[in-house]
Amino acid sequence: MNKWDDNHLKRLRAQFAYDEVNGNWPNNALQRVKGLPVQVRTQGLTVTLATLLREDTVQSRRLADVLGRWLLKDAPHRSLDETGPEKWSPARRLLDACIKAERSAYLAAQVEALFVLEQLKLFAEALDKEEK
Repeated sequence: MNKWDDNHLKRLRAQFAYDEVNGNWPNNALQRVKGLPVQVRTQGLTVTLATLLREDTVQSRRLADVLGRWLLKDAPHRSLDETGPEKWSPARRLLDACIKAERSAYLAAQVEALFVLEQLKLFAEALDKEEK
């Protein structure tokens, strides 16, 4: 990837994260998103997704779906193949894709998830302070 592609990807990632946070962001999602980058680094993307789905709260489900939409549909460079039926949520399809992925594709998706989570956290904190 050249410098232009890298900058373009960063801009697209930032736009995606800003649009997600600036929309209908659930209460307490800021608190949950703050811990997700560390959780992904220590437990991996698959376990983090499974945990978010298990929690079954509005903010956890939304965060998991945001990751699913970015990694499977909206990111310009996608390392995972989308699997599962269309009726599944983006988070469920991402979990399935992670389970079935080759190691290199999974690790690339995990790195991209970390990048987008950091962007979500940045914009969520900035917009939260603006509202106070």
